[in-house]
Amino acid sequence: MQTKTAEMIHHFRRKRNITQQHLADVMGVSVGTVSKWENGITEPDLSLLMDIAAYFKTSVDVLIGYRSQSVTRDELLAKLKEMRTNLCDDEVVSLCAMAEDDFPNDFEVIYACGLLMELRSVKTRKKEDCEFAKKYLLQSIALVAQNQDPHINTDILFGEIGQVEITAGNKEEGVALLEKHNAGGIYDIRIAHTLLSLNYSDPQNYREKSEKAMDYISGALLNEIGNLIMIAVTWFNAAIKGTKSESVEAKGLVLSIIKFIDSLYDNDGTSPFCKYTVMLYGIMAVLYEKDGDLKQGEVCLLEACERAKRFDNIKHHDSIRYTHFLDQHKPVFADDFGESAMDGLDSLVKNNADKNPQLKEAFYEMYSKNN
Repeated sequence: MQTKTAEMIHHFRRKRNITQQHLADVMGVSVGTVSKWENGITEPDLSLLMDIAAYFKTSVDVLIGYRSQSVTRDELLAKLKEMRTNLCDDEVVSLCAMAEDDFPNDFEVIYACGLLMELRSVKTRKKEDCEFAKKYLLQSIALVAQNQDPHINTDILFGEIGQVEITAGNKEEGVALLEKHNAGGIYDIRIAHTLLSLNYSDPQNYREKSEKAMDYISGALLNEIGNLIMIAVTWFNAAIKGTKSESVEAKGLVLSIIKFIDSLYDNDGTSPFCKYTVMLYGIMAVLYEKDGDLKQGEVCLLEACERAKRFDNIKHHDSIRYTHFLDQHKPVFADDFGESAMDGLDSLVKNNADKNPQLKEAFYEMYSKNN
């Protein structure tokens, strides 16, 4: 049987970034012997093959290029994903080497290797694992034109490399990569966390980095609140046509989001987000009425009206408990809820009047009392 021993020894040695002399010293042979192995003039005997395989953390089968059975691309991808649950197994490294040998120009395979080695590097913190991860990820970038996954692009791939750099201890290099490829603020929290973990001998430098980190945290928090509001509205749209149990789930979610927003911002009408809690309480009122609980619906509606009145009576909505959040992020949101909070609540009730006539009557009674 023809083997690939020469090719594989050379392959693994280069991956480990060691010289022929170093490998010769480790194996107790001359550098000339290693040269003959890599040139295919001679081959190591079985005991040496086992030692070499152990040193490179692979198997003798892989070292000689033997496959006990043909492995399809899909089987290989499945195996690479399966190994994510056993990252410390030395088979991870040899499996990635085999995948690269068999499918060197396949984006999905090479990216799977990069992701697997990135996860392994977080677990092991070994420099060589970080280097393997970066190598596969860089190869993925070169092959990204093949990518069919809309969740993956060059920003994501460079971001993965940035996170590997951070894992390897190259935090400033990693942050620089994340900042350069921070499309849509996807790496805000990772950047902030890393900036705050750096050691600074100069207090002024630390203050500057700390303030920069807070800007990233602020942006991330504002984005997450916006996402939560959209989740609440979308869930409401599904629940209004759904079952009572779905409505109960929606009300629980909306209430949790309101409590979260209130825990961050003053609900005295001065927060830019008070207007959105008006909408969320209005949503809860509609859902309670839909479920036949008009009394609780009126409680939510009254809270929405009171918040709307406070919000609309204040001209400048820029007083926020964590004032730093507005320093770099003005305006917070543009919305289509209404020119005023009360207008928005009015539209919400009107749009659901056919399903909730009693709620509409209760709203206009409250509206007349508040004006």
